[in-house]
Amino acid sequence: MLGKNHHFLKKFSISDAAIAYKKPRSTILKYIKSGDFELDYNKLIEYSQLVRKFGELTYPIQDEREQQIKKLKDEVMHLKKQLNFFKYTSISNKNRLLISHKHSI
Repeated sequence: MLGKNHHFLKKFSISDAAIAYKKPRSTILKYIKSGDFELDYNKLIEYSQLVRKFGELTYPIQDEREQQIKKLKDEVMHLKKQLNFFKYTSISNKNRLLISHKHSI
């Protein structure tokens, strides 16, 4: 999480700007098209441009990508646990079948 004093260091993607300012992406795109916002070579908007149009953010911003990465890591961990469980139960079931098959012979 960045404190409000760190906003000036931040560059925003179109989506992040829309989220931070609670505006539709179409509004941000409209300002880009009209020349009010200029994208850098990474297709990012400098915070100062957003301030000129919408004003200072009055609350700390949280990097959306960091949230998404954490959510995806948690999901991957959950899926790995499920996979290990299914592998274990599958092996156990195969062993049970083999043992029961040997006893029936």
